Amino acid sequence: MQRNALIVVALALLTISNSAQAEQPAWNQGLADPAAGIAKPAPLPNGTKVVLDRSENNKNDLNITVENASQEGFTVRINGSCEMRYAFETMFYEASNITCGSDLSRKFSNFSGSLWPLKVGNEISFDVAGHNGRRGDSWQNRATCKVAEYGSFDIVAGSVDAFKVECRDATVSTTALYAPGLGMQAMFDARHRNGYRAYFEVESVQQP
Repeated sequence: MQRNALIVVALALLTISNSAQAEQPAWNQGLADPAAGIAKPAPLPNGTKVVLDRSENNKNDLNITVENASQEGFTVRINGSCEMRYAFETMFYEASNITCGSDLSRKFSNFSGSLWPLKVGNEISFDVAGHNGRRGDSWQNRATCKVAEYGSFDIVAGSVDAFKVECRDATVSTTALYAPGLGMQAMFDARHRNGYRAYFEVESVQQP
């Protein structure tokens, strides 16, 4: 269960756009008018490398590389081995064809609302159909994500101006910080109903 939760968080964390800069992005670049929101982002270039800090959970960093990027999503390769596909419409998680040893899949349908343009108050809900091939079980529930606030937050890389996005379904509650100046989610915190918690912060981003 913990491995599956880890994969879920890694997927959800990587909502990435072209606004990030090579080497060290502008972590605290604020918006002139946060109430106006921001448009749905395009993905970072293929080959972009992201380091995720997991010291809060006493775990090693994750090194992620972006591949097969498009407007709809991209593949992420984790620590140079396993890979998964992510669609960033919801800023939540969707997975299929995972090769990280879990045989976990999640598919979305029946969308209502939209987070984009990303601004406080926007909300989306959708059905989640999941399957775990290793355990042989399937499930279905309804998830909701909402843009809760915009402000300044402290992470391992420093202060970031970000939108806080909160998501809930029957199995996990998540909180993410999407930083427009960084061009991706700077932090992701997932708390599973079984008590497991996974927490990530972006440490660095480097474009090819």
